[in-house]
Amino acid sequence: MKKHKIALAQSLLRQNFITERQFSAIEDFHHKDFFSVRTELLSLMYIAVLMIASASGVLIYQNIDSVGHMVLIALIGVAAVICIYISFKRSRSFSYVQTSFENPIYDYLVLLGTLLTCSLIGYLQFQYNAFGQNLSLATLIASIVSFGLAYYFDNRASLSIAVTSLAAFVGITITPKAVIENNVYLDESLTFYGLALSVILLLAAYFSVEKSIKSHFAIIYVSFAMHLAGICAIIGMFEPTWIIVILIFAAISWVNNKFSYQLKSVTIFAFNIIYSGIILTIALTKLFEHAPEILMFLLIYATPVYFAGLIYVLTISILKFKKQL
Repeated sequence: MKKHKIALAQSLLRQNFITERQFSAIEDFHHKDFFSVRTELLSLMYIAVLMIASASGVLIYQNIDSVGHMVLIALIGVAAVICIYISFKRSRSFSYVQTSFENPIYDYLVLLGTLLTCSLIGYLQFQYNAFGQNLSLATLIASIVSFGLAYYFDNRASLSIAVTSLAAFVGITITPKAVIENNVYLDESLTFYGLALSVILLLAAYFSVEKSIKSHFAIIYVSFAMHLAGICAIIGMFEPTWIIVILIFAAISWVNNKFSYQLKSVTIFAFNIIYSGIILTIALTKLFEHAPEILMFLLIYATPVYFAGLIYVLTISILKFKKQL
């Protein structure tokens, strides 16, 4: 088709119906490939869902006294039910393999329904203690509901919310703000809870692949397990039990490395090396903190070489990994 149109343009050029400049413009246009704006549109949909969910929270906060709790609870509940009902009517029947809606807009409707349901559960707990005095029970229920929606509708965003809620149930808050402010958790024992949760997520990934139950969810489980283990291990390196933390993290890191090849994920492979490098650096710092002064002096000068070596190893490893895919 392109060649035919260019041939017609050449014919018009020979008959002097168009100029050389116009012919060049036509030729350049037909040599360009069409590009899809699907990713951009889906990103805008994702932003729209987050804005709607955030707007509902702002609406609740600003009108809590004038509207009343029950009215707001009813509105959130009705909106969540509508989102889930429409998604249910448009979805295919549940399957262990990957499924999708005919229109991707319903994936975002599931995400909105998940966010609204979690907001409803949190609201009921905060205002009425619907699930008792233990706040973590509400996060566990939100996690279970999110897992159910994620598996039924095959929605990865809902699965991410489910895993995040599960980490919150354990007592770990992994957000960029919490990491920067070193406020992931306050109880030192949660280091081992976080590492244990990482192991559970890796087991979930293993069974997803081996039993072919939503096997495409494995990469999400492994990604969360990797970041959770990495952050908890870094924090655990400053605790008295740091040697045990290193041993557990080494085992988790080895499994993550295996999964990175199995899932062909450069991201998991790269981040696994980065976390390992950070923890190795902290461990070496601890080992040499009581070294003689002259040795410490030499180590300070060797630090740039050490970090340059880490960057070199990371770069070469990623290049080799890509070649093996």
